[in-house]
Amino acid sequence: MSGSHLFPKLVVVGATGWYGKTFVYEYAIAYGLKAACENLLLFASRSSTLCLKIAGSILKLPVFDLAEAPNCSLAAFDGLLWYSFILKNKLPVIGCQEYRRVNQSIAEHVFSCLNKNLHLHVTFFSSGDALDAASSCNFDLNPYAFLKNKYELELANYGPFVTLYPYATLGKFIVEQHLFAASSFLYQAILTGRIEIRSKFPVVRSYGSVHDFSKLLLRLYEIKDWQVQSLPSKIVPVTHTLDLFQLAHEVSASLGKSCPIISNFDPDSTPSVYTATDYSYGAQLSRFGVKSTDLRQQLIDMASGDAFQMSANNT
Repeated sequence: MSGSHLFPKLVVVGATGWYGKTFVYEYAIAYGLKAACENLLLFASRSSTLCLKIAGSILKLPVFDLAEAPNCSLAAFDGLLWYSFILKNKLPVIGCQEYRRVNQSIAEHVFSCLNKNLHLHVTFFSSGDALDAASSCNFDLNPYAFLKNKYELELANYGPFVTLYPYATLGKFIVEQHLFAASSFLYQAILTGRIEIRSKFPVVRSYGSVHDFSKLLLRLYEIKDWQVQSLPSKIVPVTHTLDLFQLAHEVSASLGKSCPIISNFDPDSTPSVYTATDYSYGAQLSRFGVKSTDLRQQLIDMASGDAFQMSANNT
């Protein structure tokens, strides 16, 4: 393919976060660094430069302050990906009302852009937590799910859109090692040679690759007319469901080493299950020519990722 007009021209809100960064990476892999520079407009909570190492080259893209987005001309763009949202682990730190204020500010900027650019196809990043919660859930009980559902309902006024509901996802650009079980296990195995499962329950989570659903989004945005296409209204990227003990063994095997695995939960305790109610994801991947990445390969990719290695080496 040649010529920038053949590639999706996309606006990415939240481009410096894990999901946004991964999407930019997969865009450059699919279409080339030149196309990424010409066809991506990146926004985050403040201006900066996004730097990614791709096939031995460094991709540098300017990231603009989201407050500037409503003043930009987006007529030449095909779609907007909304990844920007304050994570729920910030709730205990900043409090519910500040959480609402910050996210409402983000939403106002996004909706202001959409009001001026009704042609944009929107992909909204939500979460498994929001998927399982009723649309009428109480803000005080679950601020995270409440706001996600609130903005998803508002997006219905802007034409066809697709919502992603990732549960526990795996990918290269995790820098907070203890945020997810897989990255925590890798971190422990590399640094200490053993894995300790710090959990009261043998938690079962559903794993999917953030790289896989980034590739799926690229395929969706290659379709110019969403009105006549039978597109999924929601994507629940579930490909692997594992208990923590099994996941620890997978991590050990992916590193090619035998790590002692220490657990402090009762094997007879009831799992805390995080699973999806929609298992059509595999069919969606196949339909758009994307193959699910093997779990072990995902773990190998994580362990060899620049961000992970840099953080592990500095500890």
